[in-house]
Amino acid sequence: MAGTVYEILLTSAVLGGVAVGLLGDAFARLTAPPPTASGPLALAVATVVVTGLGLAAMAVGPLVADPARAGWLLPAPVDRAGLLATSARTALALCTAGGAAGSLVVAGAAGWGLHPLAPVVGAPAGLAIGELALILQVHRAVAVRTAAVARALLMTALLAAGVVALTAAPGVAVPPRTGAADPATGVVAVVVPTVLCLALAVPARRAPRRIGVRDLAAGAPLLAAFRSGLLERGLVADVVRERRLRRRGPVRSRRLPAGRTAAAMTAAFVATGRHRSAVERVVAAAVVPHVVALVVPPLLLPTVLLGAVTTAASACSGALTTVARSPALRRALGGTDRAVPVACTVPPVVAAGLVTAAVAPVGGSLVTLTLLPVAAVAVVVRAATRPEPQLTSTLLDTPVGTLPVDQIRDRLVGGPGVFALCAIVLTMSG
Repeated sequence: MAGTVYEILLTSAVLGGVAVGLLGDAFARLTAPPPTASGPLALAVATVVVTGLGLAAMAVGPLVADPARAGWLLPAPVDRAGLLATSARTALALCTAGGAAGSLVVAGAAGWGLHPLAPVVGAPAGLAIGELALILQVHRAVAVRTAAVARALLMTALLAAGVVALTAAPGVAVPPRTGAADPATGVVAVVVPTVLCLALAVPARRAPRRIGVRDLAAGAPLLAAFRSGLLERGLVADVVRERRLRRRGPVRSRRLPAGRTAAAMTAAFVATGRHRSAVERVVAAAVVPHVVALVVPPLLLPTVLLGAVTTAASACSGALTTVARSPALRRALGGTDRAVPVACTVPPVVAAGLVTAAVAPVGGSLVTLTLLPVAAVAVVVRAATRPEPQLTSTLLDTPVGTLPVDQIRDRLVGGPGVFALCAIVLTMSG
């Protein structure tokens, strides 16, 4: 037991120390995009950040009430706005924090690096997005149409950012600008989102009184999955997959080819093609590294490429995850216990290969580009075939608190641990 605890702590300390050292050195070497590309790139990245934050807020609610509160307390003659005040403040605070963090990304794309004044602009913008999402939650039909428009705008802006990055004139990396921005531009950037926040404040304050019980309880499973993420990392993905399947309309069936392996492979490809967000994630994974390469130093590029390729492979691993986690389904499909999961691994492998070819111009040695799809598929397969989590764990009392030893071990040997190990290997290989 003592040896296991020592091994876990030593591995965590070594990997954590290496990661912190690499990140600290990398952020100290942030670069700026070419001056001709900084303006259009910042506009496209700002559109991606705004629409992404709005879609995330509308996906959760942003106002959420658990089933007990929504089913018993809200129908009663109580002050609904007062009852939901804490939840509303929490949702708006998270949106404000998201806007502040997103503004740093926009500042980096504009050539200013991690500018300290960027959160002053991003925080009120995030608050305004949260207020607008709160207002739209009252009107379900309008919210659905707005989400569709925002999704299309996000993909358009992402592709535009990719075009700007690909057409940017290559040159020597320059440090971010350090001078003061134009005063008029800074005043407008601060005043506009602040005025928008004030204009939306009154309708947003009235929204909790008009939101239906069904809309309030819609995001409760997703919120519960986030809160339980420490026990089981796959809960969030499972809830998102269930919500997507509930929204899917009728589809046209098709004949599968003869043979169990060919049928499983074809079904996996068909399921991926019908998953629109999976296709969007693959496209985004092929575009984002070209944009990020204009800002981050070469030291972080292998990790960025690995994250992009892993995202694409994970987007196409729905069939693999379903089959690998269900022994009953594998027995119903027949064959050996590994034949069907291996056939369902083909879509992630194909996606990893295509995205690797798309991001190859970003940079990296031949060894890195060769190991990139292998590492991404290894991460996805490990995450899909990981053992069930142990809800009972051995507790270790330390001066800093109680540590669940078994759960820490599961984290180290699971998908995130494999990703961290592969990222370190790719960074060392150049």
